[in-house]
This record gives sequence, structure tokens and C-alpha cells, in this order.
Amino acid sequence: MTFHHGDNIVQIGDHNTVNKGIAPLVDLRAAVDALRPHVPPADRPLYDDSADALRAGDDPSRESLRAIAGIAAMLGSVGAPVVEAVRSLNAVLRG
Repeated sequence: MTFHHGDNIVQIGDHNTVNKGIAPLVDLRAAVDALRPHVPPADRPLYDDSADALRAGDDPSRESLRAIAGIAAMLGSVGAPVVEAVRSLNAVLRG
């Protein structure tokens, strides 16, 4: 299975099943990377640690999601894509 997102391609196995959690996670990772230059220096350590946790696996911790969404929300409209991506991922994870 292959998902295309911008310049990113994610392939998982060779089966015909769809993992609904992958697309929102890919979207969130892209939004987090795009927001990084706008994050104030004082917030970057927490932001970067949380972003690393998102890249580490397919099941991000609630703490990482909260930290990223909180920092993004404080940045206003520039952070809106990250906040929305976190919401979308949460909706999928909750089932």
C-alpha cells in the first residue's frame, strides 16, 4: 500500500488493507515540519522532542500531541494546520 503526500511516499507491506491512521499521521508530520521555523526559540526543545516522538512510530503519545497542539495554538493562524491535523489524527485514533 502506498500513500502519496507531497514529496513523501509511505508504503506499508504489500497487502490490500488500509490503515486509516497513516494518512492523518503523515499529514501531521508534514504540518509539524512546516511550522517548525515559526516556533519561538524558548518552545523549540519541547516542540522538537514532541516532533521526534511523532516520527518514532505510528502511535504518538497524548503528551506529544498535546504539546504540539498547544504550541501551534499559541502561534495563531500560522499554527492552525497543525491544530487541525492533531484533531484529525485524534478522530481516527479514537475510532
